[in-house]
Amino acid sequence: MKGPFTTTEFFNNFDSFITGLKISTWYNSSSECFNPMFHLIDDTYFFRLNVTNETRSVQGAVFNVTNILATNFADILPSCVLFGNSLYYQTQLNFAAFNHSVGQIILSFSFN
Repeated sequence: MKGPFTTTEFFNNFDSFITGLKISTWYNSSSECFNPMFHLIDDTYFFRLNVTNETRSVQGAVFNVTNILATNFADILPSCVLFGNSLYYQTQLNFAAFNHSVGQIILSFSFN
């Protein structure tokens, strides 16, 4: 990895894709779920830099691990559970709008 994940081209493309889908307008807690994941990837990159740096002590690496666990990692699970619940219930509502028929959904896509 050449740098933090949030500075890569893949992140920019993925973020643009998520923004284009407008997930946050349909589902609650989507950004609260995705952002800590991105920052967790960045934190692991910085942890790897701290471990490979010979001037750093073991205590610095331990503090870095506890910081990762206490901040972004701790935020991922509850936020993503809320996002998953929102995704499930909104999908159920959308499916009910098509009279619980997959054929109606396919037909609506073919006419649009």
